[in-house]
Parts: sequence; C-alpha cells; structure tokens
Amino acid sequence: MSTSTWVLNGAEMNERLNSLRETADRLGVSIFTVRRLISAGSLRAVRVSRRLLVPESEVLRTCAEGCPPKGHSEVRQ
Repeated sequence: MSTSTWVLNGAEMNERLNSLRETADRLGVSIFTVRRLISAGSLRAVRVSRRLLVPESEVLRTCAEGCPPKGHSEVRQ
C-alpha cells in the first residue's frame, strides 16, 4: 500500500498504487490472474523500479465492470 506521485504521459499523478497481491485480494482473483489481465491490456499497471503497481483508479474501474473481471472466472478462496 503506497501513495506515490508518478508521471504518466507528462502529467504528474498523485494516486494510491496497489501491489499485485493487494489488487488480487480486492478483485477476488489470484495474483496470476492479475498478471494475465495486465498482459492482456485489461488492467493498467505502472512499473516502479522492479515492481508492478496498479493505480487505485484501475482497481475501482475493474470492480465497477464486475469482480472478478469478465472472462476470468477463477475466484480466490
């Protein structure tokens, strides 16, 4: 859990960034599903050093579209 200032397309953003584990917990899927969503372009992430972090707005958008995301029926127990 971190709040960071980062730059996206030249615009400075100040938004909470979630780890992949936090994102998986919030979406009710596995960390591997989060990685697949990022690879497929369904979930935007930013790289900070060696870490992939998901902006809070992306988690909220994905939840609004349906948790778990459509096409990913795997639910974490």
